[in-house]
Amino acid sequence: MKRALLFGGTTESHEIADFLLKEGWQTVVSVTSQYAADLLKLQEGLTVRVGRMEEAEMALFISDGDFDLIIDATHPYAVEVTANIKRAADKTAVRCLRFLRERSNTDGFVRCSNIEEAAKLLLKTEGSILIATGSKELEKYACYPQLIDRCAVRVLPTVESIEKCQRLGFKRENIIAMQGPFSEQLNAAIFDKYSIKTVVTKDGGTAGGFAEKATAAQKCGVDMIVVARPDETGLSMCELITEIKAMKI
Repeated sequence: MKRALLFGGTTESHEIADFLLKEGWQTVVSVTSQYAADLLKLQEGLTVRVGRMEEAEMALFISDGDFDLIIDATHPYAVEVTANIKRAADKTAVRCLRFLRERSNTDGFVRCSNIEEAAKLLLKTEGSILIATGSKELEKYACYPQLIDRCAVRVLPTVESIEKCQRLGFKRENIIAMQGPFSEQLNAAIFDKYSIKTVVTKDGGTAGGFAEKATAAQKCGVDMIVVARPDETGLSMCELITEIKAMKI
């Protein structure tokens, strides 16, 4: 039986898992949270592993699992995770394919290299802010007390995310706990409800609803700061499928 280890957590990883199963691959999907696991469609031949792994743990898991293929379909901003997956795959001599979302057109928007830079840019703005870069690096905004009261934060609807927002001092009424991606209309409604003047986001690509967010911002007169994607190469969905189909096992 062909065995694949899919590092998921993104929208596209669901599509990849479905394809692998149809192609006769026994598939293990590794996700970091129970929330991500609950979004997967349980099927025969599919196993889900929940929990973060460092490089050494990954290498051991790969060796013990007797995998023929590893697919990295983690978020394009998960730089450390991707590096760990690659090193673990190299150590175990198992082929690893990186799926990478297509980049969006960010022309016309303010661009910065990281969250720290985005936070400093926000200090120069006026009015309400929407932070739409997730909960992982909220500390980098919260270290500037003058930003806290101006910020609405959009995070996943998990207890951990909401508690983190509150612990850092973001107002309860400014916490938007919702599962994306979001339509243009919903983005516009959020901008209106919270009187947003500036939104800071990552380039989540088509699957992450970047275009809908950008269009809503332009139509609503909201300035947008985009945290740039890390430089890396990978395969499109079409290229990934072609590579897998061509494998001889």
